[in-house]
Amino acid sequence: MTNDRSDLPVIAAELQRMRVNAFIVSDIARRTDSQSHRDLMALMRDATEGLQQSRWSMARAHAIGVAPGDDDELDEALEVLLKAAARGSRSVGPQQAFLLGHLLVERRRVDDLKRVLPKLSLLPQQADMLRIDLANPAVDPTSDEQTWTDTFNEVILGGAAPIRLTPPEGEASPFDRLASDVPAGTTGGDLVTVIISSFRPGAELLTSVRSVLAQTWRDLEILVIDDESGPEFAPVYREVEALDPRVRVLSQAENAGTYAARNRAIDEARGVYVTFQDADDWAHPQRIELSVAALAANSLVSGVRTNAVKLSDDLVLARRQNTIRQAVAPTLMFRREQVWPHFGSFDPVRKAADTEFHFRLDAALPGRTIDLQPTLQFMRMSAGSLSRDEFRSGWRHPARMLYRSAMLTWHDELRRGASPYLGREQRAFPTPRRFEITQRPHPVYDLVVLGDWRSDEPRERDAAQWVEMLAAADPARRIGLVHLEGFSLEPRRKLHFIEPVRRMIAAGVVEGLAYDDDVQAERIVCIDPTALSYLPRLRSGLRAPEVVVVVDRPEQVARAPFATYDADFIERTAKSAFGGATVWSPRGVDAEHVVAVDRNITGVSLPTAFVPGPRATIASHPGVVTVALGTLAEEPLREASAMVRALAGAGLDVRMRTNGHARRVIDGELQAALGRGEVDVTHRPMLFFPHEVADGVVLAAARDLVVVAPGSRTLLSRVVAEGLASGARVHVPSSAWFEGLPAAPYESPEQLARTLVEGPVPAVTEDLHRRRAVEAAGLEAWYAGLRQPVGAG
Repeated sequence: MTNDRSDLPVIAAELQRMRVNAFIVSDIARRTDSQSHRDLMALMRDATEGLQQSRWSMARAHAIGVAPGDDDELDEALEVLLKAAARGSRSVGPQQAFLLGHLLVERRRVDDLKRVLPKLSLLPQQADMLRIDLANPAVDPTSDEQTWTDTFNEVILGGAAPIRLTPPEGEASPFDRLASDVPAGTTGGDLVTVIISSFRPGAELLTSVRSVLAQTWRDLEILVIDDESGPEFAPVYREVEALDPRVRVLSQAENAGTYAARNRAIDEARGVYVTFQDADDWAHPQRIELSVAALAANSLVSGVRTNAVKLSDDLVLARRQNTIRQAVAPTLMFRREQVWPHFGSFDPVRKAADTEFHFRLDAALPGRTIDLQPTLQFMRMSAGSLSRDEFRSGWRHPARMLYRSAMLTWHDELRRGASPYLGREQRAFPTPRRFEITQRPHPVYDLVVLGDWRSDEPRERDAAQWVEMLAAADPARRIGLVHLEGFSLEPRRKLHFIEPVRRMIAAGVVEGLAYDDDVQAERIVCIDPTALSYLPRLRSGLRAPEVVVVVDRPEQVARAPFATYDADFIERTAKSAFGGATVWSPRGVDAEHVVAVDRNITGVSLPTAFVPGPRATIASHPGVVTVALGTLAEEPLREASAMVRALAGAGLDVRMRTNGHARRVIDGELQAALGRGEVDVTHRPMLFFPHEVADGVVLAAARDLVVVAPGSRTLLSRVVAEGLASGARVHVPSSAWFEGLPAAPYESPEQLARTLVEGPVPAVTEDLHRRRAVEAAGLEAWYAGLRQPVGAG
């Protein structure tokens, strides 16, 4: 644990004061995969007592148990969870109980699992999954294969035909011995093409093809694609082709990945229907028959997927990131002539294109893809799986996030009527270079900007704007963006970046980069110190001689504990992660008020905040008021709660976008005040979660924007500028108002409520066009200053 940091104890103290739910922090720790979050939870565990200490212990165990750094962490998580479960702790919810069961199966601690299983608060499917594994002789040697198949058939297959295991033979794994007594080829009709792409296969390819040949649907064309495996694998392909006349092997001239292989196979397919099978999976004998029946029954249905279950070679279900069953993209079946001419191809990339194709189908033809309930696909989770190490509970690899964000941006266009056709030689949206078939080398970037690009908050919107301005001023500038999450209390986040970042990446103005991409840059700029305070455990591939940290506040601010940072830790982290010396770039404050005098600083400051372009507004009742909380902490949150009660009690229609913890506090205090008869509201305040709606949407309907506890001057200036751009009248606390700020100061919630209801409201205006010109010049001066020698403050 890192115990020499000055910031984490401050943050821990505020979390304790606010009584933040420990599992919110645990969820964020899993999403960020940050050691700092784990250390923070250890501080909270050690600083609390009783039930709170138990919850923080459980929260940390949940985070490290999902992705332990080593066996010691795994054992720590297991023991904490096991002790809590044994004493019947209320902190062991279904997620933690399920993880405990997984870990006990993984460690083959069968007696412990049997002992605590009756005490665990599991969902029915979770309990079923552990029951199946306890019946597996690979987990519990006292069981046998017949017990396992009986249990599996009862729990997983339901009404589908049962499975069995063939007698052991040679080195065949239990997965390769899966079978069923259902007669093959008992029904038929339209030809179905089953496509199996493969690269350097072993005996598992024979298992996969045999399971397709054993289908009850007899009219099959099975196309097995050899993705340039090499001559040493020719015997395997000859054996596969000799299995049945319906099997045909197609050989690729060069290795181009699964989806290029599928594209070629579909071009050569003769089937009315097309579906897929991974080269190491096993298909239940009724999978094709039931999928065809679903398509044939309704001409409006364009695609069908089936549920799959993930298994190891020895048929163990429990893995820390496993779900008991889910519909999966590789099982998609569609009508070839209905879909293929209009959709063109799978995206020719190395990974994730099956998910993209399914999402594209649903975006262009919403509601016309259905998922069958029976579990009809058995997925082998081997060590060589393309996705095994890129997904965990609550986390996905940053390259996957980049691809998904860009994909969803294009799919939004399809919902507005754009064509879903994707040609082989074109890109409809950017892809991470590591996903490319022929991977292009990265250039040396002029600038790589680090920020929390999934956070729709003023700092990130402001940074996206100045990045776009830099790119527009000189299109030759090579700018990359890397997503790094700072501190937040948002357990849920959208899976794509904020709109201006998505737009820039889609237009090629900037390039999205993954944290572990091997990239060289002239300089790295971090938009806020906290983004470097919670780096992921993933190895950084970014390298630059300078790491510029934009900073608008001292290391500790009394009313903003979650904005605390440790400058020494930041400098050490920048050096170890990126190889560069830290240069501090004060913004909106004098350097001596922010960083120590012996640190390197830039000579020119970034303009305080950038004025956004005109925003869309929604015609609304004049009484609509948006409340913006600039600083999340105990005292500011109480101020926001008082403001909401005062405005709502005055008959105003209050809207606010905030996280779940703040929402519970504000809503709870309002409900208590209503119960005591202290307020009477005409309109119940509308409180939105950040993942539900963009900040601009909430603001667009408002006649007035009220800022509470605004935080730094840069953040306040940005919020005010956004309010003015939306046509709202902006009100700020008199204690935060400064000369030249185009906003009206207020003294108290009650005084402001009277002013908004009775008037008059002070008129405040600003020449935004002139300010934008000044900002553009200041931005260029700051960027030019980054290229000059830096000196000590």
